[in-house]
Amino acid sequence: MRKADLSERFKEYIDREKLIRPGQTIVIGLSGGSDSVCLFNLLSDISQEREITVIPVHVHHGIRGDEADRDEEFACGITSEKGVECVVCRVDAPGFAEKKGLTLEEAARILRYGELERVLEERNADSIAIAHHKDDQAETVLMNLFRGTGATGLSGIRPRSGNRIRPMLFASKKEILEYLSEKNIIFVEDSTNNCPDHTRNRIRSELIPLIGELYPQAVSHIAAAAEDVEVWRKYISDEAKRLADKSDCMSDSEHKDSPLVSIDRGAFLSESRAIREEWLRMAVEKVIPARKDVTRDHYRMLTDLLVSDVTGRRIDLPALCFAKRTYDGLVIGRKSAVGKSVITDEDTCFSTELFDADIFNEEINTFSEEKDYTKYIDYDKINNGLVLRHPSEGDYFVLDDRGAKKKLSRFYIDSKVPKEKRAECLVIADGSHVVWTLPDRLSEYYKVTGETKRVLRISRDGKGVPVRKDL
Repeated sequence: MRKADLSERFKEYIDREKLIRPGQTIVIGLSGGSDSVCLFNLLSDISQEREITVIPVHVHHGIRGDEADRDEEFACGITSEKGVECVVCRVDAPGFAEKKGLTLEEAARILRYGELERVLEERNADSIAIAHHKDDQAETVLMNLFRGTGATGLSGIRPRSGNRIRPMLFASKKEILEYLSEKNIIFVEDSTNNCPDHTRNRIRSELIPLIGELYPQAVSHIAAAAEDVEVWRKYISDEAKRLADKSDCMSDSEHKDSPLVSIDRGAFLSESRAIREEWLRMAVEKVIPARKDVTRDHYRMLTDLLVSDVTGRRIDLPALCFAKRTYDGLVIGRKSAVGKSVITDEDTCFSTELFDADIFNEEINTFSEEKDYTKYIDYDKINNGLVLRHPSEGDYFVLDDRGAKKKLSRFYIDSKVPKEKRAECLVIADGSHVVWTLPDRLSEYYKVTGETKRVLRISRDGKGVPVRKDL
């Protein structure tokens, strides 16, 4: 039987997975490499037949010099031949990487997808098409497996995730290159794709070929297995949600500005291991989005808490969360909630965490206060939200526990800060009330006392560590 042409299989795949509907507008990232060029041509060839609009976007990352300029020119050239305008976006990946403490590869990826999302919104498009294929699927599954993963990681890349679609997951890299060769379609390659410093590149260039020598169909088999795992994973997830609703075993609420999720022990113990584990994943995800940094060991400890007959036991989870065994089952919640404002300027920024006072007092030995970098204040005394700024006229702070006030200008005089340097100083202020004069004077009014209900930790990024800016 004749093997169907890649373009025929492309149409069959997008129909089977319901990825593109007539009349839609599709944004595609066009690097100029073989994968994106193939996808662009496949989409362009069906655009009239399917009544779809294709918007190619080329992102120049500000790296690779003349080679990157060549790629931009090439992308604009091949789209022009199809009568389509290429949207060119220029970003500074090296600068972004340095500012955020990321690898150059991570920074480029974040900026690239950010530009694709921006064009999607500006053009009122429906989806972003990404040129992932079977080999990418195999590499992703292997990387997840080696790093340690569950069923979600073993299911690899999905045909659709949110507004992103992957219409070429059915094809191998070899098939893509053969298609381009048959159609006499040219492309360019990014030289960094073969850089051995990147883990994925080593898997692609060293491990996959070695496996292929032993098992020629390995890539296809890994991709097929990932598809099977995703089918099973989705079934278990849907069934777990159905059983949770039916038994009313899981409830969630807000507790002191934080989500709190409960699991009924009786219902938990009555179910199979697969449903139990899915319920735990569902509960954790309500408290820790995307279950970041939650490992197999954490799930094992959660299971042990529910199976155990001992109530009152408690364990710590990532993202300042906890789980506690109650008489009825298990409660998972956050130790902290998000604060009131971002405190950052161009060169200096601070991270913050908000704790209930009982957590602060219970674990006080873990809350170290470094003179120049960390302070703890009474959160509920903040009136206007915290702002990091330069001094202003009328600024003051509370000098002692009797409430005596001192003008900030007088403090600088007493501290022998030269007048010409005072405007360059920084303060964290709540209106005109200075909470913390840098480097080391905290207003007595905001200090933690026995009456404090919530404690805000303010940590200066004085050691070059990336900090969160979502306060």
